[in-house]
Amino acid sequence: MKLRKLPALTLLMVMTALGCSGEKERLQRARTLLERISKLDPNAPAALRRAQLEAIAAMPLVAKEAIAVRELCLGAHRGLLAAEVAQAQARTRLDTMDRGRRDGGIAAALEAQQVAELIGKSNQALAKAQRALPECERSSRQLLIETR
Repeated sequence: MKLRKLPALTLLMVMTALGCSGEKERLQRARTLLERISKLDPNAPAALRRAQLEAIAAMPLVAKEAIAVRELCLGAHRGLLAAEVAQAQARTRLDTMDRGRRDGGIAAALEAQQVAELIGKSNQALAKAQRALPECERSSRQLLIETR
């Protein structure tokens, strides 16, 4: 009888150890996610931020809470980046127009319309990102509390 209980007890101990190991890994991944999110700097170069966002998106997360935080924060920060890119494109087009490199008439009107569309796109992306950032921050704080 004792021989049969020993393998069962050993199996239970191994499963418990694996469960603890899995929990530790889940917590570590969540902490790594929070660390990466906290390092996102809206004043950093766009290429660096894009690479940081791609790295966050590629993180292998399994915990629903961490995945939700990641998606919220990615959406907000991608929106900020999209707004910045659209603004930069609009500024470049405006500079070109100001230097008189475009013909007058229909071409200038078309260029002005395209610049206005870029500015509208930038404003929409910025507004959406600004609405999402507080939820990103709140969810990040909650996940931080849960991982302590």
